[in-house]
Amino acid sequence: MKKQLLLLVLIMLPLVASAHDIEVQNADGITIYYNYINGSTELEVTYRGEYETSWNEYEGKVIIPQEVTYMGRTRKVTSIGRLAFSDCIYMTSITIPNSVTNIASRAFYYCKGLTSIAIPNSVTSIEEEAFSKCSELTSITIPNSITIIGNNAFQQCTGLTSVTIPNSVISIGEGAFVRCTGLQKVIVPDISAWCKIEFANSDSNPLNYAHHLFVDASTEITELVLPSNVTSIGNRAFSGCSRLTSVTIPNNVTNIGLFSFSGCSNLTSIIVESGNTKYDSRENCNAIIETATNTLVAGCQSTVIPSAVTIIGSGAFSGCSNLSSIIIPDGVTSIGNYAFAVCSNLTYISIPNSVTNIEKGAFNFTNSEGKIVEITSLRMEPQNIDENAFHQDIYNNSTLYIPNGTKEKYKVRKGWKNFIWMEEKDMTGIEAITNDVKSVKHRYTLDGKRVNEPQKGVNIVRMGDGTTKKTVVK
Repeated sequence: MKKQLLLLVLIMLPLVASAHDIEVQNADGITIYYNYINGSTELEVTYRGEYETSWNEYEGKVIIPQEVTYMGRTRKVTSIGRLAFSDCIYMTSITIPNSVTNIASRAFYYCKGLTSIAIPNSVTSIEEEAFSKCSELTSITIPNSITIIGNNAFQQCTGLTSVTIPNSVISIGEGAFVRCTGLQKVIVPDISAWCKIEFANSDSNPLNYAHHLFVDASTEITELVLPSNVTSIGNRAFSGCSRLTSVTIPNNVTNIGLFSFSGCSNLTSIIVESGNTKYDSRENCNAIIETATNTLVAGCQSTVIPSAVTIIGSGAFSGCSNLSSIIIPDGVTSIGNYAFAVCSNLTYISIPNSVTNIEKGAFNFTNSEGKIVEITSLRMEPQNIDENAFHQDIYNNSTLYIPNGTKEKYKVRKGWKNFIWMEEKDMTGIEAITNDVKSVKHRYTLDGKRVNEPQKGVNIVRMGDGTTKKTVVK
């Protein structure tokens, strides 16, 4: 019995020690290692022996043949296997045949000698970390056949300057371009489905940019245009893209995840097409918010939110340190937790009649220069809000302007009654008057809608010198 067990162990040992089934030289005399797959009818490129002892087996230029003949049998090469070229730091180029349909996880992990690679049209998927840490890779062609790009597929490809994602792609994994610090431009076309549906309703099948998609692609990427049928952007999707200056968000987007643009300190243009109904985190926006056709404000110094928005999500403008005034459109019903927290230069806030819910810390800030923050609530029938919706300094020092005849109602409502200073006023009264119409750059109604001509009553105008004023038309 012992002899039988020993014989069994000896038989099994070569199978455990060797990562490859066969080895065959290509036309250039380079030995390439393969495994049998699909019932031994096809071949997958792999590495020699145990991975730990042969991590740099391939060097120089490697051409993978489309077919391999071994012991009189010819088989197609259809896959680049897991770890096949991982850590081949001395391999300078790779030619992949158009018979290959899959590039497995970590297939080219840390191949820092690679400078460019052309993926053939036969490939349909690039698995997780397939090209991770290929730091010298400056050019990669992603063909229209690709449908899946796995998690961290191009992580730390610091040499990449631009990426064009083809129309065929329906899924981009988490961190696919994380820490691609050389990226300057990303082109994403319209597609029929998008990314992993991680926190969305499966029956609604919304399109979704995976979490942490471009995290810390931070030093160079300057422009991002999302496809028109994307509906959701995941948490921290573009966090740390510190040179990103322009983002176009299409009108189908209904959710922008928490801190999606956190740390995008040079973002100067967020183009939000009309139709958005929900805004979530956009920390450190320092941005221009626009409709598809009209610039509304500049430099996040005075922000007019598009009229279609109904919810301002948690942390939406948290940390927008240049924001000096905010006009919330009539139609917004809820302002989330810490939506305007740490907006240390805010001095003017206008809350429309439609707002029924203001959550904890929504306006948790104090003005950095100690200026009085003016708050106008247009609600005739105030509802309870979180008792800590505003910072204590605002409750103690700011003036809450409310419609005529409503003070007694505000004095007994949770969250509102904390204001020490309340003042009733006619909400259609004159705030400021200007006759210099030539100096008016843009004009809005009090609820934030862009108008071309002066409207009867109060108008919000953006002057040519960048200042914002309220005017009245009788």
